Amino acid sequence: MANRLKFDMDAFASFQKEVSNLTSSLKEANTQRTSDMEQLQKDWNTPAGKKFFEENKVDWQEHVDRYVEMLDVLYEMIGAAIREYEEVEAAAANITCE
Repeated sequence: MANRLKFDMDAFASFQKEVSNLTSSLKEANTQRTSDMEQLQKDWNTPAGKKFFEENKVDWQEHVDRYVEMLDVLYEMIGAAIREYEEVEAAAANITCE
């Protein structure tokens, strides 16, 4: 009688890939946002534009970096869970009932 654990590792691997894709998308969106804001700041050189940028100084890069770091940790945790599950499953396959 084979011992089988019932977790869908393909779903875990798929989720890990989605996390990786999300991280890449976040980085790309941040690069585009940075470029767009820099262009807006160059083009919007009226007093209202200058006031807007003076009053709305947000370090978006810091915020994005924190989320990227969290997503990287999540990616690694999913990978570790997959590896550990595979080890447990291999060990369980060697268990015999006598």
